[in-house]
Amino acid sequence: MKAAYLHIPFCKTHCPYCDFAVWIDHKGLQFEKYTKAICCEIASRAEGEYLETIYLGGGTPSILPINNLEQILACLHKYFKIDPKAEITLELNPGTADQNKLKQIKALGINRLSVGVQTFEPELLRKLARGHTIKDALNILNWSKDIGFENISLDLIYGLPSQTLEDWQKTIETALKQGNQHISCYALTIEAGTPFAKIYQNNQNSNLPCEDVLGQMYEILQSTLLRAGFEQYEVSNFAQKGFESRHNMVYWQNEEFYGFGVSAHEFKAGQRKAHGRNLEQYLANPLEQEILDCNPALEELMLKLRTRQGLDLQNYQQKYQKNILKENYKFLQTAAQKGLVQFDKNFLKITPSGFLLSNEIIAKLI
Repeated sequence: MKAAYLHIPFCKTHCPYCDFAVWIDHKGLQFEKYTKAICCEIASRAEGEYLETIYLGGGTPSILPINNLEQILACLHKYFKIDPKAEITLELNPGTADQNKLKQIKALGINRLSVGVQTFEPELLRKLARGHTIKDALNILNWSKDIGFENISLDLIYGLPSQTLEDWQKTIETALKQGNQHISCYALTIEAGTPFAKIYQNNQNSNLPCEDVLGQMYEILQSTLLRAGFEQYEVSNFAQKGFESRHNMVYWQNEEFYGFGVSAHEFKAGQRKAHGRNLEQYLANPLEQEILDCNPALEELMLKLRTRQGLDLQNYQQKYQKNILKENYKFLQTAAQKGLVQFDKNFLKITPSGFLLSNEIIAKLI
């Protein structure tokens, strides 16, 4: 155990595509209660491990007042041993922090920001109902650099309604001009039960980009960022050398981690558990978790093949008694001839060109 995820569920607005457990609390009526609940959970369940990464996600953790963030971090320091060089990430949305708050955030020891920009196109941003403007996004990025944050990640979404290849190219180029060290890019997913599902699901006349256009957007993403000196270390994540997300690598390497807060998942002692998504229930009993179905062999295959490092076939066979190469020889041979996968000593890797088809490749191996 070297990582802890903390879910902060509050948001300024509820984005119409979002399926996460979030609540709108403009008056902050639940902030203090939630801070006490998550600190109670940490105090009750922590076993004093040495943490190397901490990630405050959401929701929008930057909405919390500084005193609440300070209490949560102080609690972590009290009940865990925190590496002096630990990566401590805070998810932050434009429009939820000014220069003074950013200075206070940095003073708490938070050394990495993950900024939810999503797009630099005003009309597309309006459709996403993010609650911020392009100016807000540029301000937060500039202020963060000026204050001294040296590890800033930027989140982008492609495949948006009416988004063109030119829109996407422009957003990537604008992102690169900001001088950030890390960029995460995900295709828009229409989740059941969200407002976007009602608008776009099963809509023959939908203005969402088709699969071919999504593929071209992904190729534009790869080529533009690679030319700019970024390395693709995971299907959806690009970083300058040395700025890969240490916390997310814990997930992708199928390593164990704590999960604190409403709806948070964790992997501990070989079990996957999750808190429920009901805020009131969490506040009443922050220790209640549900044990999830877990297939370690399947999960390790899926997670590690998403990374540049790939899957160690020899280690995998020793752990799970599964010979991936022997069981899938013809398929892997054909995929290798097409340049979709490669073998590097004991490792099976999906190539950068194969990442576009990673879901299909992994599904075949499963």
